[in-house]
Amino acid sequence: MSDNAAMTGDFEFEVWQDDVAVASACSADRTGALRDALHYAAIYGQDGPVTLYEVKRTEVSMKDAGEWLAGHAAPPVSTQKD
Repeated sequence: MSDNAAMTGDFEFEVWQDDVAVASACSADRTGALRDALHYAAIYGQDGPVTLYEVKRTEVSMKDAGEWLAGHAAPPVSTQKD
């Protein structure tokens, strides 16, 4: 899958296989995005089961994020080297 996570489009679908996102389709037209995602699902589905997700985004303001973080402890950071 492309590293371009900021794809344009109002509607987005992802195709996942073996717990990995393998394709996504974005469009201002939901039907077009779904059609493209189903195409990718058919292609990747030849290699095994796939799951199709519709991506829903919720905008979070910097103010809200800061307030939430101020009230919660930061998650632990791993110091283990890969």
